[in-house]
Amino acid sequence: MTLLVKRYNAIRIMKTALPLLTFCAVLGILSGLALDTFKSILFTFPGLFVLIPVTIGMGGNLGAILSSRITSALHLGVISLTPTDPVLRSDVLGVSIVGVLSFFAIGILGHLFCVLMGFESVGLIKMVLISSISGVLLILIVIITTVLAAFLSYKKGIDPDDTTIPIVTSVCDVFGILILFVVIMAVL
Repeated sequence: MTLLVKRYNAIRIMKTALPLLTFCAVLGILSGLALDTFKSILFTFPGLFVLIPVTIGMGGNLGAILSSRITSALHLGVISLTPTDPVLRSDVLGVSIVGVLSFFAIGILGHLFCVLMGFESVGLIKMVLISSISGVLLILIVIITTVLAAFLSYKKGIDPDDTTIPIVTSVCDVFGILILFVVIMAVL
């Protein structure tokens, strides 16, 4: 019990969390700046507004799921950072499949929402393409960021439960917007 109390105290949490959350705040500001850069595209096709929060949110959610699974496995000692590790491969594959299906559904639902609400949509096919391609690229970023953040934190003696989710969600905010707009420009 005393080891647990020494390991988890307010000072240690603040020393880990404050610099990390400051870094995440900077990433959040960069995300907003990226969004502002592409506002002319959004005003041309207002239906694309529906993809922004759900894309970055889904990226963060997938990262949180993968992070929770990996950090739990790290604490249990049942995972290693090798491409052949069955636990790592299973977790990555599961999140990838769920992610691809989710982003495909987001494209369909985004178009339907635009039609129902009277927003100008880019069309079902383009909406699904934009959402799916952006999703696949964001899933790759999520996997790389989550795996690296979890294993590096753990290796440095920092609890990956405290670091991985804030890192991956903030990275998804920035890269989610950038990827989304690169794909929008390519598809349109």
